[in-house]
Amino acid sequence: MNREDSANLVNGYMKQIDRTAAAIAFKPGENVGFSSMTYQNLKIEVGLIEMDDSGMDLLISIGLIPVPGQDREAFMQQLLQWNNFVSGYGHFSLGNDGNTVFMVCRRPVAELDFEEFEALIANMSGNSFAVLRQAQ
Repeated sequence: MNREDSANLVNGYMKQIDRTAAAIAFKPGENVGFSSMTYQNLKIEVGLIEMDDSGMDLLISIGLIPVPGQDREAFMQQLLQWNNFVSGYGHFSLGNDGNTVFMVCRRPVAELDFEEFEALIANMSGNSFAVLRQAQ
């Protein structure tokens, strides 16, 4: 699926969940475009990544919590354990700065239907709330 068709598909899915979601925007010359939406009061970043030969990938990302300044090693072990229970819906990752935990999911846009998109958002949000409760 090409960039325009992928963006139209995903933008339509986002609008079904959050009518205020802006369309995914690509900067000139870049192969990545992002937007955000809200689901159950969580800000969810939704992106499209143009792959060389394999079409487009969908990227969903939810920023969760800062990495603690103390007991980092214990926290990283906990993060690995959390990854164990969310398999299938994404995984936990550190942001580029290494100071924020995100839940992320990446999959091809091809054959993505609304039910799967909605399930990914719902399950990632549910797992995010579970982590937020545990982190308090």
